[in-house]
Amino acid sequence: DASEMRQLCKINEMTYQCGIRSKKFLVSLINNKKVKCVRIDIDRYKRIIAECFTNNTNLNRELVKSCWALAYREYTLDYVIDEQFAQENSLGIWKGTFIHPKKWRKINI
Repeated sequence: DASEMRQLCKINEMTYQCGIRSKKFLVSLINNKKVKCVRIDIDRYKRIIAECFTNNTNLNRELVKSCWALAYREYTLDYVIDEQFAQENSLGIWKGTFIHPKKWRKINI
């Protein structure tokens, strides 16, 4: 569950666009390679929940392990360990403070 494009986070009381940072990280992972996604589920808003790969790289795992996304526990627990790693190592949005993307969406969308 990645930060939304308009979402802001903080590091040392300085605000930054964490949703945009998440997107830039994903773009750097893809690096113009072919992406293959496997549908896992469809949410109540009819959005596809998928696991995506470039070659042998699991993009979902890399986003969570670097903490530019959080484990989406409502659909799978596969990435909880990766999220814990990111939190313990103060990576990505764990470097500062943030509102969970799901909560941010409820407040702002």
